Amino acid sequence: MAQSRQFPGPDDLVASLSRAAATGYDRRVDEPGRFPGVGPFAGLLGIRRRSLETGACCFELVVRPEHMNPYGVAHGGIVYTLVDYAMGGAMASRLEPGERCATLEVKIQYLAPVVEGDLRAEARLVERTRRIGVLEARAYAGADRLVALATGTFYIQGSAP
Repeated sequence: MAQSRQFPGPDDLVASLSRAAATGYDRRVDEPGRFPGVGPFAGLLGIRRRSLETGACCFELVVRPEHMNPYGVAHGGIVYTLVDYAMGGAMASRLEPGERCATLEVKIQYLAPVVEGDLRAEARLVERTRRIGVLEARAYAGADRLVALATGTFYIQGSAP
């Protein structure tokens, strides 16, 4: 008999964010008490933050052989992850003390392949409400070749009462 799979819902997201707070995740910061660090996954992929302003963020990486799909093109997941980091940074720059955020969804349109060189994602916050942030991002290869456009929605969790 096959088991059915339960998919996470909004309550699971809130519980996950609460567990992250309980483990001290939000205390690992680049700027003490304000912006979250990038975490070990970014290091694994070679992702680094290039700039951070209020409501805007840029992340970059150098395309490596490990990033390639079987066809010799950077895997779409690499571009997506870079965009997600940039949007997360832009959203985090507008959080109040004690708030945290998590990606709810990202829609990405891939416009051109990436085969080598520098890749960067620039994101900006479009709108923020009490619990939701809407962002947009652009990914560029080399100096200025647009390779992807994205929009994203982030959930904002307030501090515990």
